Amino acid sequence: MEPNPAAVAWYVQRAEDLLEDLRDRVQSLRSRGGQLAGFSGAVIALAGANAESMLDAVDHAARVAVGISLLAGMMMLIGAFATARRGTLLPRSVSGISAKEVANYVTERFTHEPDLWRVQVRAIRGLLVSIDWTTRQGDRAARAVTRAAYLFLGGLSAVGVALAILVSVVSF
Repeated sequence: MEPNPAAVAWYVQRAEDLLEDLRDRVQSLRSRGGQLAGFSGAVIALAGANAESMLDAVDHAARVAVGISLLAGMMMLIGAFATARRGTLLPRSVSGISAKEVANYVTERFTHEPDLWRVQVRAIRGLLVSIDWTTRQGDRAARAVTRAAYLFLGGLSAVGVALAILVSVVSF
């Protein structure tokens, strides 16, 4: 029984649409990862530049509390930066269809193929590899963004606690 050419063409289109959606998801996650890395870096720079003056402004137990909060916050922010950077910003691209394969599609063998579905099935096989790889990339990026977001919030909270201690000690 011969395959239905219209059905095979429909499958190719659905596979291409899925791959495009997955690539959009990965790109969105990379953008979020970049934002988390950028904000983490900014808070690290601000808190680090002011750490000495913050510690000098308080004495004894408050100094220890501010120091511990700043250290914990900085470590979490560095973790958020590294996680976001490593998990989302490193470009990884793969295609299941090589340039050599695509070049074959313009040869006599393929341009005169009476059953186009045979070529489309080859394309589907290539798209399947790309879909699988892109799905794994997206899943990895999503996990990295989630981890980085938690680390960022924890680090920001710890730096906030240090600032709150500083403000309360200096104000009273």
